[in-house]
Amino acid sequence: MAYSVQVGFYTRIGNLVTAGFLITTSSFTHTTASGAAQITGLPFTSKNVSNQNVYGPAFWQGITKANYTNVMARLAANSNIIDFGIAGSGQTATVVAFGDMPTGGSVALHGTLAFKV
Repeated sequence: MAYSVQVGFYTRIGNLVTAGFLITTSSFTHTTASGAAQITGLPFTSKNVSNQNVYGPAFWQGITKANYTNVMARLAANSNIIDFGIAGSGQTATVVAFGDMPTGGSVALHGTLAFKV
């Protein structure tokens, strides 16, 4: 996979962190990847509150999961890994997997999350 944009940033004030990311691939290939699409390496782990996920807005392109139209960045409790929830009218919500993005296309994921540590 080749990236044309790969940027992450954060601000921490006390126990509140706002983190942002901009990722755009110039040639996405998932032939050897499997499972959920993730952004790893956040500098802080979210607060461990049982069953509490943090969601944030995401700009996206290149996800082709039939009948799913809404993508949100998600950070689970006690985690420093962002994944992406996806939903659609009449569909059961799930996470974006590498197979939901076509090989050879361009994929963009940009967004922000605010969470407590």
